[in-house]
Amino acid sequence: MQCRANPQSVAILEKLFKSKNWRKRVVAINAISQMCIPKRPFSHYAVKEAQNILAMAIKDTNINIVIEGLYGISFRKTDEALPNIISLADHENRDVRRAVVSALYSFSEKIFIQTLIKLATDVDDYIREYATFGLGQMHVDVDIPEVRERLFLNCDDHCHYVADDALTGLIYRKDPRIFDLLQKRLVRVEELNNCIEYAISDTKSLVLAKLLNIKLELFQ
Repeated sequence: MQCRANPQSVAILEKLFKSKNWRKRVVAINAISQMCIPKRPFSHYAVKEAQNILAMAIKDTNINIVIEGLYGISFRKTDEALPNIISLADHENRDVRRAVVSALYSFSEKIFIQTLIKLATDVDDYIREYATFGLGQMHVDVDIPEVRERLFLNCDDHCHYVADDALTGLIYRKDPRIFDLLQKRLVRVEELNNCIEYAISDTKSLVLAKLLNIKLELFQ
């Protein structure tokens, strides 16, 4: 259905979303939130219809509908849903909070960045890692002190995925603290995570590459 971009398909999905069967509703949300014209550049189709469904989905009483709606918003930014997305960041269900992080990838406004910063301190390792990745690499253009500080603090996270994503985010921002952080990391591990090396390469950090004796193709 995602590639059948026509009014008839949209009508079917809108009807399916009203089903009493939550599984059918999940299918409708998934399909319409990613519907596109099956020709390059694969332009989005039925955007407004998708946004209407997604805004309703995240206010649903069924937790599965809410979660699918949040993931759908990561494909179709839905401004109308913003207040509800933020309120769900404190939800007791970790799967909901995980989906909130995904939805927030679509937004770069400061209030949503603050929510990502909060989720980067979540008790759940996956949520912290996902939120830290969002701050560090999905929103590189948002370079404010609060983001840098959270990335710096997360460099010492007990979960190495969180720590790697935090360090990568600081590298992309060319934060001066990365020299000491990288050297300390190399004392503890035999090699750096690929995402860190990619960040050094992408930012053309020749000084870092030489300092750490990283053999990157870019500098050979």
